[in-house]
Amino acid sequence: MQHHSQDLNDLLSGETDAMSVYVTDELYELKRQRIAYNQFSPNMSGIDFYGDNFFTLDSELQTKPERVKAFREATLRGWRYAMQNPEELVQLIYQQYSQRHSIEHLRYEAAAMAELMKPDLIDPGYMNKGRWQHIAQTYHQLGLLPENFDVEAMLYFPDSEADLSKLRTTLYYGAVGLALMSLLSVVLFRFYRRASINENRLNTMFEHAPLSLIVLDERCLIKSWNTEAEKTFLWRSSEMLGKNIMSIVAPHYCADVEQKLAEVIRRHKVVRCENLNLRRDGSEILCEWLNAPFQDAKNRANFILCMARDITEQKHLEQQLEQAAHYDQLTSLPNRALILELIKQSLAVAARQKTKLAILFLDLDGFKAVNDRLGHNIGDMLLQATAKRLSHVIRNCDYAGRLAGDEFLVILQDIGGRENAQRVADILQRTIAKPLTLNSHPVTVTASIGISLYPDDADDIDLLINEADQNMYQAKRGELD
Repeated sequence: MQHHSQDLNDLLSGETDAMSVYVTDELYELKRQRIAYNQFSPNMSGIDFYGDNFFTLDSELQTKPERVKAFREATLRGWRYAMQNPEELVQLIYQQYSQRHSIEHLRYEAAAMAELMKPDLIDPGYMNKGRWQHIAQTYHQLGLLPENFDVEAMLYFPDSEADLSKLRTTLYYGAVGLALMSLLSVVLFRFYRRASINENRLNTMFEHAPLSLIVLDERCLIKSWNTEAEKTFLWRSSEMLGKNIMSIVAPHYCADVEQKLAEVIRRHKVVRCENLNLRRDGSEILCEWLNAPFQDAKNRANFILCMARDITEQKHLEQQLEQAAHYDQLTSLPNRALILELIKQSLAVAARQKTKLAILFLDLDGFKAVNDRLGHNIGDMLLQATAKRLSHVIRNCDYAGRLAGDEFLVILQDIGGRENAQRVADILQRTIAKPLTLNSHPVTVTASIGISLYPDDADDIDLLINEADQNMYQAKRGELD
């Protein structure tokens, strides 16, 4: 064991056989020089910890909750901006902070960080309680924490993030369980292909497997139907033997399922599919199927072994998670990540069709006063009412999204010209300025709106947003003056 010199040259020269490095940093030089290396990740030993954590005191949270929330949100906004504008940050670091690394090295670091964080899928700052519990269990195994240490008391989830965390935890453990079931299915498929396996042992495994297992002949008639299939589809084995498997397939899927089962027999390959299935009580469930070919002991008859698992709840959770990942939980509008992606897509359409596109940057005037005077519940209701008003004013082909706080972006596609965009902005301002009554409290706010136009003002997404942002602040200053 050597003292860590922090010098990669020790590894390259052979003075050191192995050293700890950052995958976002030192690996760049190894790849640049095309040096082969073995990488050992902590994940290989079950160590999967969060990094770059922020901590505060419970007393701070109790006495100054808004400051905690604001500090957290400001930090996350910085991370989101950095992930969405890597080249700008690369240049900023190189020109104003450090030239220890080259521009290309910094670009590699940005790309590696994006790969680790996956900001398009997971919002920076997201925490999973199940993962924290795993961290606590690891420390328990080292004798540093008690066995049943409760991590929930030490975690901060603003607004409704606690509910989202529970959802993700549920989906995480569900995915683990489904992965184990898939592994079992592979084992069973292999057993079926081996003619030498003990028949009684195979029948026992088949009957008591925690998966719906069904055997079909070449005509898709059911030859075997295990206990788990009875629980999943609610039909007893005696009711299903000899029936066509299509009797439990939703009519809309029958043609596709018939084609896939024929492919199993014809090409002698495993085929995976998803389709709606009918249960005995008339309800529908979504199932994932793995269909594998096998022959009898004398290779005279072809059969299909079907494994089915009910993924209805899993799909529902995935849809909820998709909604949570791309839509603002308070207003149900597209969140920052999605609205920026929609701008990118809209710009591509505008460029292809040679049309004009407008971006409206909208900020509520007087929102903070309402929030401070009447409380956050009224403030949240005001944001929800604003989101509805935005959605009612714009066309079906346009988009509105919430950036953060009381800031919104509106995308107007094929708008024709600046005067049309200004007309929409005027309608939005008049609509938002209409008085509201929220929990018996009369509330009135106005909006400052900045406009940028593609391609007149810029053809780059960041420049367009910045132009709209600057115009919004000019409008706000004009109102204050």
